Amino acid sequence: MVDIFCPHCEEEISLDDGASGEFECPHCEGEFEWGMEEKKRPGSGTIQVNNITTISHVVHGVCAVLLIIGLFSNWVVALDGFFGLTPFGIKISFLGFSETATYFELFQESFITALAGLLFMLLIIGAILMQISHLAFRFIFHKLENGSDINISQRMAYNAYVYRWHTSLGAFVFVSVGYVIIQIGAIIFASNIGLTDVSVPKPSVFAIFTLLALCGQFLLMNMERRAE
Repeated sequence: MVDIFCPHCEEEISLDDGASGEFECPHCEGEFEWGMEEKKRPGSGTIQVNNITTISHVVHGVCAVLLIIGLFSNWVVALDGFFGLTPFGIKISFLGFSETATYFELFQESFITALAGLLFMLLIIGAILMQISHLAFRFIFHKLENGSDINISQRMAYNAYVYRWHTSLGAFVFVSVGYVIIQIGAIIFASNIGLTDVSVPKPSVFAIFTLLALCGQFLLMNMERRAE
């Protein structure tokens, strides 16, 4: 039992341990609350953080899908898409038909382009692995933040908290560096075959959109961290 004083008549009242809710004083019949925590309305700051997190969830999912699609898409194009470079080789498309020459096949013809292509392929694969790690860390962090019970070690929980930022940045850096490398390789290859006289290789719409999405993901990640 716990003894309290009525807030109205100040007479002593006995309540059961752990009792909470609304009560009526047996002396003055006045109503009062006991053991109930004040429910606070979410402030504008909380609402803003929730909105940022929701948008960030969507952007992270979009970036993961784009990176997977990027394994088979042109990142650098010329001649209105007739000539394109993917992470696995140079693709020539014409009248609905396409043929891809792998970077291994280009070593004798253009060593620099072949080397640039292989580095690009490894960096895109690395970016995908970074993104997957980032999504896993993000999932763990938000589950723990919401009080969910997940069976992980303290070390994993620490890694999820610390390395969310690093893996988000890593995916963006890997893709950015990979694009710069393959753009240089494309220009060298186009110059060797005389293509630059007709059309200079340039980033595809897909490459631009993916880079902007990854940049947005990293900015949202920083906004989330500042709001924590």
